[in-house]
Amino acid sequence: MKTTKAVNYTADMIEHLKAGYTGENNQEEINKLSNELGRKPASIIAKLSSMQVYKKAETVKGAKVVKDTKAKKAARIGLVVGLTDLQTETLTSASVSTLDVIEAYVTPPQEEGSE
Repeated sequence: MKTTKAVNYTADMIEHLKAGYTGENNQEEINKLSNELGRKPASIIAKLSSMQVYKKAETVKGAKVVKDTKAKKAARIGLVVGLTDLQTETLTSASVSTLDVIEAYVTPPQEEGSE
């Protein structure tokens, strides 16, 4: 008795993958194709890889993300409000979310394109 291999992706599905994937915006394209074809994102990536079409998302090696510390947030608030150094230092004991609320309240909204 000869068994036939089950087809995971039909020819139409493969054509849909080829047409719908450019590699420009990996995550969004993968999720869109996943929803359209009713497959998990990992399955879509595996199929695109086996077709030698998948482009891995590029990451910048060595790029450092500058973290906005509580001290920096407190310093900005202190400058806007006119606090002394001691008062500004005391602000650092507040939570990050509290500092975010205070900063949003005391900082005027930025106009579009002003940066």
